[in-house]
Amino acid sequence: MTYEWPIFTEGLFGKANASVCNAWTQSARIVLSSAEALDWANRTKDGFAQPDRWLAKVTVATVISSNRWSYTFVPVIISGTNTTVLSGTGQAGTGAINLREMDNSSTIADSSPLATGVTIGPVGSTWSGSSWSTSSLTGIVEMNVEHKADGSVAYWFSSPNPGRCAT
Repeated sequence: MTYEWPIFTEGLFGKANASVCNAWTQSARIVLSSAEALDWANRTKDGFAQPDRWLAKVTVATVISSNRWSYTFVPVIISGTNTTVLSGTGQAGTGAINLREMDNSSTIADSSPLATGVTIGPVGSTWSGSSWSTSSLTGIVEMNVEHKADGSVAYWFSSPNPGRCAT
């Protein structure tokens, strides 16, 4: 049995006439036939097509406030047991935020009070003996993208920060 689109010869009990009902059917047919294009348009952000989520390597962290950073990132792909940086995909960017840092302050990290002497660094950073690195970061995260309320693009991920206890 094949599916046939209905053709209305009468309206819906005086609410919508046959022309309106047939227009609804035609609209549904157009949406169905355009589903692939509509899906692509929905995934188009910042003027280029990209998935809503992908693996990325954070490379640079810029301080926003105490224990909060903005991140620069590049897309990566899993290659064996390592990752390889992808180029030319349009998925590199700046300004990514870590959701787990949203409420951080000088005394709170990841919604928990920091014990005396504890410091945290940006995702993917290493402790150099006196400070956390903010460049040449190595963290691999699951990057997400969506539109902010003002229509601009927001990049975000959720990953724990490295921590260190002073001895």
